Amino acid sequence: MKKKSTSKRVAHPVPASIPESEKWLYDNPTALASVRKGLADAAAGRITYLGSFAKYLDSNESRK
Repeated sequence: MKKKSTSKRVAHPVPASIPESEKWLYDNPTALASVRKGLADAAAGRITYLGSFAKYLDSNESRK
């Protein structure tokens, strides 16, 4: 008799075309899970405003 698997897999859609600058995220399951959790927390209102971080921006840093 074949044993049924008790593990569940959740399918998450992966964009058809991932920019190279973001590909690392989809290659890193831990980081991707963290981002998804953060997005879910924000959507549920579980966020804390920490103020502006503009003072830490390097004015010589190139913006993309």
